[in-house]
Amino acid sequence: MDDKMSHMTELQQQILQQLNNAFGVNIKGLDELAGLKKLLPEEFLKLQDLCLFLEGEFLKCDKAKAYFSGCISGAAMIEAFLLMLCWLNKDQVIATAVYKKHAKTRQFDVVWGSLSLELLIEIAETLKWIPSDLVKAELSTAIALSYEEIAISKGLETEAIAEGKQALLLHPATALFGLMRDLRNCLHAGRWIRQNKAFNPDPFDEWSHLGVILTAEIRDCLIIKMTRDIQAKFMKAVAELEGSIAKLQAALAKTAS
Repeated sequence: MDDKMSHMTELQQQILQQLNNAFGVNIKGLDELAGLKKLLPEEFLKLQDLCLFLEGEFLKCDKAKAYFSGCISGAAMIEAFLLMLCWLNKDQVIATAVYKKHAKTRQFDVVWGSLSLELLIEIAETLKWIPSDLVKAELSTAIALSYEEIAISKGLETEAIAEGKQALLLHPATALFGLMRDLRNCLHAGRWIRQNKAFNPDPFDEWSHLGVILTAEIRDCLIIKMTRDIQAKFMKAVAELEGSIAKLQAALAKTAS
């Protein structure tokens, strides 16, 4: 967690340095960059506000040890994060088979808001938005061991436990998304009926606690990804502006001569 926060701070400082160098200004904090919002669509900014609200609810649930409620608000938060990343990486998203199958002939602006959490996770996995090396090995190992301990105590089949543990070690991003999604889907009463199993709140609370830990890790990874993408988009806009200014200056010089 501390490593990720340090990395995010470093990226923010890079943005400020690049902006100050490009325009000869001395902006000291991102809170001074209100004009940056004009580079982003209204829908994106609404999602940003929603993310902040859902993150607050997620943290409240964690503090109150209401872990399943935390899984619900956390999954909604991740869904909003993934939608924002889809907009920031529009061209890459449109090129995926997952998107093409869902979109058919519809335009991105129409499809964007209709992507379900399941589809968003598939897109994130395809585009490797959470590289395996972004999830620290120690955390993957700790989560895998916690998963194994809970699974054994709850009587899961040995083969299923081994597969789940191996997935967390080899493909942590995919496994993190999968476990978070599965816990969120426990919200649906019909799933419990179809499973034909008695509901036991104690082990379910343990799984939900693990889900909250996983969701927090996914959130931190996506924030790093988003910070990088916004930085790239911003610098592209700066480069385009500098190009336009250079053309204008050349035109004025030509006129003056």
